[in-house]
Amino acid sequence: MKRMIHVYVAVVMLVMLPGCGRLIDWGKSNFNQGEQVDNYRCDIKPYIRSVTIYDQFTTRATFDVLWLSDEVRLAYVDLHVSRQGKDENRKNALLRRQLEENNHYLSFYVLSLHDVKLGDPESEWSLFLQVNEEFYQPMEIKEIELPYEYQIFFGKLWNRFRMPYLVRFSANDADDVPLITAQTETIELHMRSANKENAFVWQLHSDKPEVQIKECQVEKQEVITRSRRRKPYRKASADRPRTPRKKRKKRSSTFAKATADRAKPKPEPERASRKKRKGKRSSYAKATADRS
Repeated sequence: MKRMIHVYVAVVMLVMLPGCGRLIDWGKSNFNQGEQVDNYRCDIKPYIRSVTIYDQFTTRATFDVLWLSDEVRLAYVDLHVSRQGKDENRKNALLRRQLEENNHYLSFYVLSLHDVKLGDPESEWSLFLQVNEEFYQPMEIKEIELPYEYQIFFGKLWNRFRMPYLVRFSANDADDVPLITAQTETIELHMRSANKENAFVWQLHSDKPEVQIKECQVEKQEVITRSRRRKPYRKASADRPRTPRKKRKKRSSTFAKATADRAKPKPEPERASRKKRKGKRSSYAKATADRS
């Protein structure tokens, strides 16, 4: 029985879903959607890593990590300034502070489930960084309120079921030598528990695959074509004369005629006269007399 219900629901969804697209397109063409602006998500995608770790069919952890590289911080500044409407001087000052922070720290934003805590001594999962075959422990792991611009960068990965963390490592080693040099090819952020492990890898010299760049270009092109296809909205104006509508003639349908005929009272049948009834009775009496 349950299988039949599932099949029925699937068939209904297949029938209804194609019509939803037309309804959405109709809504976009008839209701003002606002002008589309660039939110730099395509520039940030190559720096996001995601993983869901299972124990057979049970979800043990889900992590989404964004490395705050110089390119990511530049995109954050551009989006923040364009959203706030700040001038060029404030933009340059904010950009200097962001890049200066990268001179001292290697920072990551990590999204985790609320049940999977990070940073506590008794946490199931621990984090460490691997650069040039050396391992480094984080200086700081803390829960934060994720800035709005980074919520946009994470897109659908960000929701109310996720807890954001800021993870910081020192950008220099014990001898005050930068961890990332011209010879550094990759950096790896490891998430490890007693039974499971996962490593997020960033390629420093080829961190923007051509496939993702093409996908982003397609998305931007779709946004442009949608805005071009959108019809101009007609504003109400008192000067524009209204065209009078033609009055339609009332046409009586066959159903209306039939109901009208039924509603008419039917004429009662005429009653037979007394003479005819007497004649019938007399003929009946004669027939019975002859039989007897």
